[in-house]
Amino acid sequence: MAQPDPVLEPVDDDGVAATTVGIVIWAVAAVACLLGREQLAERDAQWWVWTCLAGALYGVAMLAFMRRRAQAYRVHREGAEPSGPGGR
Repeated sequence: MAQPDPVLEPVDDDGVAATTVGIVIWAVAAVACLLGREQLAERDAQWWVWTCLAGALYGVAMLAFMRRRAQAYRVHREGAEPSGPGGR
């Protein structure tokens, strides 16, 4: 006899902490790549620097989105009307 599937509850996490950690990791990787520019140039891998910078910049953009989404979730949970610009 097959057992019923367990009911999965959504994770109560807004993603801000994970996104922040990701930005820090990309930034550290960018600094490491900048310190080893000569070695990267010898291996024709200067694109690593740009990849790290792009990852960090994308993370910053996503952090703004995550914070705004977290605020919307908070307002929804509290049952309050959103306030400020953009509130309806």
